[in-house]
Amino acid sequence: MIKYLRKRISAYYTALMSTPGRIDDFAGGFAIGLIVALSPWLGLHTVLVLALATLFRKSLAAAILGSLVFNPLTGIFIFSLEFKFGALISGSPPVEFPADISLDLKGLQELWHAGAGIFYPLFFGSLVLGTAAAVLSFFFVRRSLVTYRSRVYLKRHGDKQDAGDTQ
Repeated sequence: MIKYLRKRISAYYTALMSTPGRIDDFAGGFAIGLIVALSPWLGLHTVLVLALATLFRKSLAAAILGSLVFNPLTGIFIFSLEFKFGALISGSPPVEFPADISLDLKGLQELWHAGAGIFYPLFFGSLVLGTAAAVLSFFFVRRSLVTYRSRVYLKRHGDKQDAGDTQ
């Protein structure tokens, strides 16, 4: 089973790294996907990723891949970190939810205000951490692609000349 998974992951990695196109477009697409994945706009991630990748003319496949960082398993950790970081930089007071919420207008207003106390720190935390992660991922993905394509070029041609110049 592990051998099969390792083989499949290796095949996906090879296919991903062999994707034709400019290295900067792929790395930029991944960075776009990552910054959107770390945003609090649940339900809009795919639409935002496709719109931004198209607008900036970056790789759609890489953008979708970058957006997959956020999923039900990682979401709680990502949001917790972003909220705590956002509360730290914005100086937000601790959020207190109403003990008993009634379904009348006053109860819904209390719930709305408590939710706003969560959203603002979450938004600012995701903005700062998402931007930092996107910038770091751009350079990491770019370097990985240059290295991979250089190795493939050397295997095929035995000459390092123009190995990483597919930008």
